[in-house]
Amino acid sequence: MSKKIRQLVDPSVALTFVPANINDDSLDAENFSYHSSIIGIRKLYSEKGLKFQFPNSDDAQNTLHLHSADWIAPAIFVTTLYVSQYPDAVSLALSIVANYASELFGNDKESKCQLTIYVETETGKSRQVDFNGPPDALGDVQKLVREISKNG
Repeated sequence: MSKKIRQLVDPSVALTFVPANINDDSLDAENFSYHSSIIGIRKLYSEKGLKFQFPNSDDAQNTLHLHSADWIAPAIFVTTLYVSQYPDAVSLALSIVANYASELFGNDKESKCQLTIYVETETGKSRQVDFNGPPDALGDVQKLVREISKNG
């Protein structure tokens, strides 16, 4: 997966949104799809000045609308280099996701958000961090990303 993304973008310059169907080898980049949550998150990232990119273009043209009680955040790909150069970027990205999901859920404490972050280590291997829980616990994901970026 890491190799496929690197062929399409330079992930050391910005957060990279990962298509939901990135592992489908039969697809080319024009047919990548993103969870519909990308629309709101992309807007919020722009408003906060957070750099991001898509592997297939400058926009998420194809979106998936899933009917679920849980909210699925767009998957993100970061490199160790990016995390070291922009240490606050991942924190800001996760804060935006947490605030967005909290506002979406309101007082519903049962609802959960799902998030996947792929962290490419210095060796070029990717580690996948999956989160499925309440938005206010997303800070734990940030700690894991930093730990992976430091220790591989």
